Amino acid sequence: MWPFRPDPQKQKEKKFRELENTFGGSTEMIALQKATWLSSRGNSLGERGKLEEAIRDFEEAIRIKNDHIPSYFSLAIAYQKKGMDEKARQIIDQAPEEMKVDGQVVVRKSELLQS
Repeated sequence: MWPFRPDPQKQKEKKFRELENTFGGSTEMIALQKATWLSSRGNSLGERGKLEEAIRDFEEAIRIKNDHIPSYFSLAIAYQKKGMDEKARQIIDQAPEEMKVDGQVVVRKSELLQS
């Protein structure tokens, strides 16, 4: 086992700086990329059974981009894995109907519910 565990906060700060430099003037694109990165890291944590850490990442992703539907679904799954089915249902109910990027709808909740 690797003796050094990366600091999640430093890892996040480094990634966020990188995204800000890459997407410079587009606050919407930066928010989308940050939320996507947090959601991805949360999914990885959840798969390893680190549900509390995953939940924190999903919640932060939603705070950054409040229409980031994938984070709502991942958050609901994390609560479901914890046996909190009612909380999971509430999160899905709270999820916005659409996620937009640059004014364009890129995903609809109804489409994800059907899949």
